Amino acid sequence: MRKELLLEGFSEVSQSEQQEISGGLLPFFAGLLSGILVAAATELIDDWDNFKNGLQGLPEQK
Repeated sequence: MRKELLLEGFSEVSQSEQQEISGGLLPFFAGLLSGILVAAATELIDDWDNFKNGLQGLPEQK
């Protein structure tokens, strides 16, 4: 069995093609931002009464 990789018939992918394939940084940051927004919305919903109290300047309920 041959262990070396045969590179015949292959060509190098250009950097612009690599960016098209992987999508670049925009999808990464869009996913990161959406994750942060979902986490923030979840925290607001879980502690809605204290969120309202904070907006009104009232003390936190424990």
